[in-house]
Parts: sequence; C-alpha cells; structure tokens
Amino acid sequence: MPSCRRAARDLARLARACGIAAAAGPGCFLVCDSNKTHTVTETGFAAELEWFTTPAPGGPFTGSWRSGPAIELVGPAGAARSVDDGATWAAISGLPAGLGAIATGSGAERWMVGAGGLAGVWRYEGFAPGTTGTTADLHDLSTYAGFGGVAVGTEGTVLTTADGVTWAADPDVAALLGAPAPTLYAADLLSDGTLWIVGEGGLVLHRADDGWEVVDLGTDADLHDVAFASPSRGMVAGNDGAVFRTDDGGATWVAAPAPGTIHALVYVGTADEPVRWATGPDGVVWSFDGGAWHEEARTADGSALTTIADAGDLNLAAGTGPEALVLGWVEHGFTEQFERSSCPEYVGRPYVVEGAARVAPVFPADTDHADPRWLRQAQEEHASIAAFARFARQLRALGAPAALVADALAAQVDEARHAALALAMAGGGTLGALDTVDDLVPVSLLALALANAREGCIVETAAAFAAMEAAGTAATPEERRVWRTIARDETRHAALAWRFLRWAIAVDPAVHDAVAPLFVRRPASVPVSVWEQVILPAVRTMRAVSPVAERWRAELVSPRLS
Repeated sequence: MPSCRRAARDLARLARACGIAAAAGPGCFLVCDSNKTHTVTETGFAAELEWFTTPAPGGPFTGSWRSGPAIELVGPAGAARSVDDGATWAAISGLPAGLGAIATGSGAERWMVGAGGLAGVWRYEGFAPGTTGTTADLHDLSTYAGFGGVAVGTEGTVLTTADGVTWAADPDVAALLGAPAPTLYAADLLSDGTLWIVGEGGLVLHRADDGWEVVDLGTDADLHDVAFASPSRGMVAGNDGAVFRTDDGGATWVAAPAPGTIHALVYVGTADEPVRWATGPDGVVWSFDGGAWHEEARTADGSALTTIADAGDLNLAAGTGPEALVLGWVEHGFTEQFERSSCPEYVGRPYVVEGAARVAPVFPADTDHADPRWLRQAQEEHASIAAFARFARQLRALGAPAALVADALAAQVDEARHAALALAMAGGGTLGALDTVDDLVPVSLLALALANAREGCIVETAAAFAAMEAAGTAATPEERRVWRTIARDETRHAALAWRFLRWAIAVDPAVHDAVAPLFVRRPASVPVSVWEQVILPAVRTMRAVSPVAERWRAELVSPRLS
C-alpha cells in the first residue's frame, strides 16, 4: 500500500508543475493494482457503482449505443441522446419512425435498422436512408470494423452491408431455413468475422469460414439475444430463463438457467474477469458470476427492459418505461478504513468530438488472455495523440505563444510512446484507425479554453497523479517503469493545460468567468486530495495577468484553423 507520505510528495510535485508553490493538507488517495487488496483510510467522498434512473424522451426504446460519455437510444417512436453518461437526455430529431436497433458504423456514423425493412446511416447532420429490398421487420443489427454489418428480422431475414446504405440478403440462409422461415431476433458479428444469430424456437445459426450451420441447444424456447466477449466465449438467452454459454467457440454449450425471461444480454471482459448483464420483461437487471444469477436493479414501475449496452464501468438498460436505468459512479461521503481491490482508471487528454470521446478499435494478439486494463489504456493513449494534434493546430490558429505550440506537438510524441507501452503490457496487438475527419472546425478562444479546462486542467491533472500512485503499487518492475514514464509525461501535459488557461485569461478576462463553473463541483472520478490540494489552488491563480497580455490581445487573430 502506498504511504500517505509518498502521496503527499506526489501531490506536491504535481502542484509545483501546475504553478502552485506548495500543496498541503490531509488526504491520501490510492490507485489500486487489480491483483491486490489494499486498505486505506480517508475522509471525503467515495465513488461507488450504483444504478440510477433518468428520464429519456422518445421511448419505448429497443436499441442502444454507447461510446465514452455519449449514449444513444432508438425505438419505434423516437430517439434520445445523452452526452453526460445518462445524467440528462435530449430527443434526437430528423430520424424516421420505426427504428429498432443502432450500432457503430464507419467513423462517426451510426447505422440503424427497423420496421418494414427500414435501414440507414445517421450522422449529426442528418439521416441517409438505405435500400434493403425487403419489407421484413429488422430486429437487430451488429457491426464490426472490417467486416461491415449484419441485420436480422422476421421471415428468416439476414442482410449484410459494407456501408450501412446498401444491403443484400444472404441466399444461403433462406436455403438453410426453408419455409416458413422463423423470426430472427439477434445477431453478434465477432472480431474474427464469424457470426452468431438466434431466433424463434431455440434456433441458433453460426456462420464461419466454411459456411452456415444450425446449432442444436436442446431447447425450443425463443432466444432473444446473443453476446460474445471473444470468439471463444459467449452466451445466448431467451424465454423462461433459457440461457446457454460456451467457452470454446460454440463447440460445446452449458446451460446456465436464469430466474426469468431475458430480453437483452451483454457479455464482456476476459476469461478471468467476465462481465455479464441481462434484462427482462419485468424490469429486472441481473448479473451472472459464472455460477449464479443476482438481481442488481429493477424498474420502479416494473416496465420491461428491452435493450442493454456496456462499455467499461458504465452500463445502460432501457425499454418501455419513461426512464433509462444507468449504472455509473455515485458519490458517498465517508470517514472510515476500507478495502479496495480495484479503483477508477485515469488516462490522459481524451479525444472528444461533439461531446463524445472517440477511440480507435484495438486488436489484441491474444483475444482471450489480453489484459483489458492495458488494452483500454492503449486506446485512450492513442486517442490522446489526435487530441494534442488538434490542440496544436488550434493554438497556432489563435496566435498562442510558440512555447505552448511546441509543448503540444511534443505531447503527441509522448502519447504515441504511451500507447505503444500500454499495448505491449496488454500482450501485444495493433490499433486501428481513429476517425478524425470531422474535427477540423473553427474554434474560438473561449471554446478552446472550456475544452482545455475539462480535458486538461481536470482530467489530465488527475491522470498525472493516478499514474504516480500506480507506479507505487505496480506488481512488477516492468509495470513500474511504464507508469513512471506515463506519470512524468502526464505531469508536463497537465502543466501545459494550466499554462494555456492562464494565457487565455490574460488575453480575454471573460474566459475566467466562463470556465469558473467547471470548478464548482468535484467530479466523482477526481480524488479529493487532487481536487483540494492541486486543482482548486491552481484555479485561484488563474487571474494572474501576464506582462505581455495587452500585446497578445492586440495580436489575437481571427479564429480559424490552418
């Protein structure tokens, strides 16, 4: 367990880098190694995972999508979007009625399907309808980078697409199912290109390199969903608690009966740390630990939950009721000694476009044994390269001092090194392309200052301290070296964020009042000690006026990107 003495030393080092003379006061925050259990005493606030409900307009919902803090829901009557982890929602306009499912498309696109053969592509500027050549109701959609998308529905319909606009029926499925063909409810397209589909009467279809096969699980219950965490580990679930799981790519299946009917299912994580969630018609959310099912939450009015999405530490379930259930970090005050086996993760500057964080797909060398913590770290560090590249362009466009531009360019090199180190710690692999095509937009000094305050002054400052503490709790010398490298570089990046903010305020004092509300309430993911001993003292120095402020005001160019 890292000592409070070392934590105080790390805080002092970070505070000096951020322009604070000294950091003082009680408080000891611990970033834990997931392989150990640590005891820590702290007075402040703890962030725990709990379910909460928030009103989402446009329901009922049958499809969900999530990336970073952005969540989108679609249903037959409307769609809703949140950019703050489900805390607030707004209706999405311009979408057709009858949507049933949504999935990640190319770049910033979302592909959607629905009733009567409805399909199309949505970006923030609007919806482009597609052509499917069918009037069948499409119930589910699954996509994977490099393999396109697959939609399934009534009358045994299986459609494939490469672009979300032009869809084609798979003739081999029709021949396999015969007539009348059963309804297909769900599909999961995997990282190796294999495809699993489930439907009426216990039907399970599997497509691999050698073609299609029907898998007999010995049940005639309708199966509503299929979810695979990797090509070898997956689950199918449906009516009357019918659940089956496999750990060998479908060669064998084991029954795992649930307490009731399951409408939607997610299955993520490694073989050692699986995460499985399921929802049903009576509004229950269950988790499965490999041996038993546990009730985790329930809708207040018993309304059915028909869709569930998972990404990291936040899950979402929605359905026929007026609210969505969100599993996220909720604060609790405490003064106690307690044990933790895991803690919140921190990464550097995120790459955010229109309120949603973007990362590139990651392809581990060994899917079943890759460390998910380091895979996620690699994705986030890789995204930070693009974030700093954009930041450097924006600084040049605003006439910022050359030293700030140079430091932003140097940070790109740091983040590239971090991504390579994290990927190596995960066991190897590659990162795909990150979509950056729509981030070349004009930026004002005020808009950049707000983004920098959130993503740099708050997120990166917390990330720098977390990396310092992670180096102290690392399980191996190799991990310790990696975290020390990240901590050193992230400290410089946090310092850059504060230097830019002070310059921006010197150029335009109105920036101070615009960013001040961001520092009123501590985010749950930021340690109390970092907030009170580094961030808030740094905020109090922001009104310091540079001796060359007037010159910068006079020379500030029109905000445009070169």
